[in-house]
Amino acid sequence: MKSIHLIIAALVLVFVISSCTKKPEVSFTVNKTTAAVNEEITATSTSTDANEYSWFFYEGIVASVQEGSSTSHVTEITEWKECGNTTMTFKFDSVGTYTVLLKACNWRGGCPFKESGTSGFCDEATEIITIQ
Repeated sequence: MKSIHLIIAALVLVFVISSCTKKPEVSFTVNKTTAAVNEEITATSTSTDANEYSWFFYEGIVASVQEGSSTSHVTEITEWKECGNTTMTFKFDSVGTYTVLLKACNWRGGCPFKESGTSGFCDEATEIITIQ
């Protein structure tokens, strides 16, 4: 009888561990960190354990998502997919220093299946772009 209880406990433990949502390791590369006005730039996520991606563009240097303050100087952004894009192509229409920020999340149940109240983890990575 003890053996059966141990087996059941072990199976429950395996199920609980396998259903845990991991915090994503967020990173991305850009094909250039210095570009001319209206020169195309491509950013590609190299993140792991993520199932939703959001890209943000800011004037100046920022360390994290700043709600409501994305720059209006970014143009020709790649069309958005339902759960975000792992690759983003964009241009800046004005000389300056900009921050490209990727926020990647790992939602339990995956995206687009996440529902209100679904647990998960998010993290961010940034890259500075200079437009000359």
